[in-house]
Amino acid sequence: LTVTAEPTLTSEGNLVTIKWVCNKGHKVRFGKTLLKGSSRVDHDTVLNMLALKEGKLWTKNRLQLGYLRLKQLDVFKQIRMYPAQGVGANSRDVVVYLQDDEPFELRTRIGFQQVSKNFALKKGSTYKVGGTLLWRNPTYHADLLRFDVDATRFERKIDGAYSVPCRLPIPVVATFKGYGNRYTQPLAAGSRKTLYKVTQEGILANFTSQTRHTSTAFTAGFEWMETKDISHELAAAINFKADLISKKIPYFFLEPSIFVDLLDNKMNPKKGLFFAASLKGMFPLKTNAYSVKMLVEKGMFFPLMKNSDIICGARIRFGHIFKETFSKIMPPERFYLGGANSLRGYLPDSCPPLGTFTDDKGAIQRVPQGGKSMVNMNLELRIPLAKQFDWVVFQDFGVLVEDIQSLSHGNNNLASTGFGIRYQTSIGPLRFDIGWKWKKPFPEDAGYAWFLTFGHAF
Repeated sequence: LTVTAEPTLTSEGNLVTIKWVCNKGHKVRFGKTLLKGSSRVDHDTVLNMLALKEGKLWTKNRLQLGYLRLKQLDVFKQIRMYPAQGVGANSRDVVVYLQDDEPFELRTRIGFQQVSKNFALKKGSTYKVGGTLLWRNPTYHADLLRFDVDATRFERKIDGAYSVPCRLPIPVVATFKGYGNRYTQPLAAGSRKTLYKVTQEGILANFTSQTRHTSTAFTAGFEWMETKDISHELAAAINFKADLISKKIPYFFLEPSIFVDLLDNKMNPKKGLFFAASLKGMFPLKTNAYSVKMLVEKGMFFPLMKNSDIICGARIRFGHIFKETFSKIMPPERFYLGGANSLRGYLPDSCPPLGTFTDDKGAIQRVPQGGKSMVNMNLELRIPLAKQFDWVVFQDFGVLVEDIQSLSHGNNNLASTGFGIRYQTSIGPLRFDIGWKWKKPFPEDAGYAWFLTFGHAF
């Protein structure tokens, strides 16, 4: 709306009265989109991503969404949007100033993570190093070519991706990716012995559409997965079919997903909610078997009392794998609980069900089997301590089973209680958490676990 307000002054003796006459005016609509600046990006591509169609009702939200879409392309150094001078009878033009970012960029990263059942830093720690090479706008269509390499003690990831906006009725970004990952699952947290190794190699195409609060995506591709370096005894312990060991299985997959973000702040939310859901269908190329993996997650935040700085947070997740028998599910595709982002009284992936085997010394060892169905709930109170420090009290619950019919059995229920400290940095909170189990599944288990990492649990 074009709103005008004019004052009218009246005086009676020593009394002066101001009367404002407000005119709501008429509805303003988008006019032309004028591109300025020093950008070599194709103009039609920019206009398609902005989606500020001439004649549409002028709203601040449409401007913000257009800005967000351009920013997420990661090809512009500077983006400015403002209305053109002067207001027409029914429309207003939009000026978009763009400046291209440097065409080539090399990013490096280094980090450290500690996960432990005791306070000995030698066990459960890993370095994290990586790098990214970017080539922006190689064809002048706001496209991006990137190569990523990341490594820890347990994992190696290498992938190359090419992203480009599509000229469709709605703004969509297409990403084509090739990747090769290798993961080593340790026999136990902090152990240098290997339970199994997994390699994943594949190609995929992803199509993503972004609105103000919602991101929807559809991914399709081919992947070759192999589980190797595991003995028949260990395969039996994790309930994995022995004839799948060291067998590279090709399959085609489809995965639609949606993410709804209604949070007031992505890094440190104080109120709002989020919702995520995905459905991944996996179809092996050499057999008639198939499986569908579903994962649904919802979280919310709100002040403990009106105008309070103490924030309550809650999240619930549910996952299930349809069709495939459990022993044929590749270990990386199973659900696991335990760790810094699920049940914080347990080490990563160490929640029951657990398999057992006898090691070379004749001792009984336990290893994670994973589950076909999973439920996880996390509750937190986030309490400010000082300018950059927060204190957190949390309660975690979880159920992990190989058969969904077992979800209702009380002996599958897991829980842990604990507290943590957050130090707010420019890249997110540095987090220390320590949690205690409500009950130990086995007498030799440690009663607690602690974690040092970046980012909130949810």
